[in-house]
Amino acid sequence: MLVEASWTGPLPPPEALQRYNETLPGGADRIFRMAEDRHQHQIEQEKAAIALEKEALLSARENIAAEHSRSKLGLVFALVIALAGMGTGAWLTAVGKAGFGMAFVFGPLIGLAAVFVYGTHVRQVERRRMTEDDRDD
Repeated sequence: MLVEASWTGPLPPPEALQRYNETLPGGADRIFRMAEDRHQHQIEQEKAAIALEKEALLSARENIAAEHSRSKLGLVFALVIALAGMGTGAWLTAVGKAGFGMAFVFGPLIGLAAVFVYGTHVRQVERRRMTEDDRDD
């Protein structure tokens, strides 16, 4: 007669533990310690993975905040440059240099419009690429 037994999980059934103890005194205790150590290791691995995910999220938040600050600063500088150019153009027009004055008035406006159109295009391309990457995952 042939008997085969199997189990799933970290611990064998009580009868098998009893036989381990009979064969090797303290054997069942060693099996329990091994199962506990394995369980503790899994807990530590999961904690480490969670810590890494948390760190990645914080880093992403910091990057987004920095990007937002740079974006605001860029808008302020663009406004200052545009107003300075348009002010210079108005002054040139007032002193009789209408051609140069119009160039100074419309130059910054055209430059800002070009940057806006280019930036919008770049963001659309980036969004499309991110959407395609998400679909591939």
